[in-house]
Amino acid sequence: MAATSCTPPPMTYEAIDEETIPNYSPNDYHSTHPGQVLNDNTAAAEHELKVSQRISTANSSHLGASYIRVPIDNFQIDGSHGKHICLVYQPMRETLYDSGADLRTSDFRRISLSFMLLSCYKDSTTFIQSAISFIQASFQYLKDDNILVNLESESVLEDFIQQQRQIPLRQHATNDDHITYLSQCDFGPLRDYFILPEIADLDMAQFGDGPIRIHPVQPHRYRALEVILGTGWSYSADIWNIGVLIWNMMEDKDLFTNLKDEQGHYNVHAHLAQMIALFGPPPKVLLERERSFRKWSFIPEIQNPKGQSCRNAFQYFGGPFFDDNGEFIRKNLIPQHLRIADTVTLFQGEEKQQFLEFVSKMLQWQPENRSTAKDLLEDPFLQLGDEAH
Repeated sequence: MAATSCTPPPMTYEAIDEETIPNYSPNDYHSTHPGQVLNDNTAAAEHELKVSQRISTANSSHLGASYIRVPIDNFQIDGSHGKHICLVYQPMRETLYDSGADLRTSDFRRISLSFMLLSCYKDSTTFIQSAISFIQASFQYLKDDNILVNLESESVLEDFIQQQRQIPLRQHATNDDHITYLSQCDFGPLRDYFILPEIADLDMAQFGDGPIRIHPVQPHRYRALEVILGTGWSYSADIWNIGVLIWNMMEDKDLFTNLKDEQGHYNVHAHLAQMIALFGPPPKVLLERERSFRKWSFIPEIQNPKGQSCRNAFQYFGGPFFDDNGEFIRKNLIPQHLRIADTVTLFQGEEKQQFLEFVSKMLQWQPENRSTAKDLLEDPFLQLGDEAH
């Protein structure tokens, strides 16, 4: 891409992109510019690189390998405040979150979720077990804005470059000439439907060959009960995460809503209340497990979003949530007349019933009762090609 353009780049005085992240420091970023060559021949990047290398050295013939985004190269550059690890990726289109109407068809959503399940397919001889073999399989923070779709044609990127020569991206410059460019997430209408989704952002992935995990993970609206209760999580938490994500993708809205309190913090009581309305009360065995796990401590202690130091999930999420008899404390928050069947509007009749049965295999209170990705791939709902949608 040429370093010059026909039109001067538009400047903004407002913070953009990574500058809006809490505790942002420009020293943590290396400022680069269009047309600049970075390489002739940070802890998060190092971790993502390790995970990516483990994936890349695995059985690449496994179908699921095609749907996890890994770097094609990496290198280090010297910045004014130290070294930076650079990961090089193939250019991609928008995320599913940012996708336009032409990506929001029933067919595309269904195909996408099939590929996601393939990527976390796990048994002793498959890609995930032998290659990735880490808890949450890159899905600690699996959500629609962590799933990209590939470019259906090189012409999409070529036209984008030409457009930038005429109307460059907005940029923000600080007093020390550190420049941040506004990200681009609109590449126009699809030119071909031969596109594939890829799961991105592996920096939060965890290798599975270690002790049980109890620290908080997952985006709020996708968080599984065992994470909230601090009773230890594993691959089955991914299945819950995927179940909620699939519902959100199909219905084009969130299954769990209004999960923030008046101060803007995650309201766990409201989340649990909606879970109970949809799926009934959790089994007593899970609540007994939660009480026994309170003696397990985070090492070191971690701060919750309110700035409080916490030694376990009970403190982190603001328990208690249930009394000694297993009754939910905030019953007044449980929505009345909320039923999971009523939340599904995309399908009707037999197809709706198949979808509800499919999702119910993932959205189980007890982790051990959730279906595996292998079993889900054989579900009737995912048998594509029998009829058009």
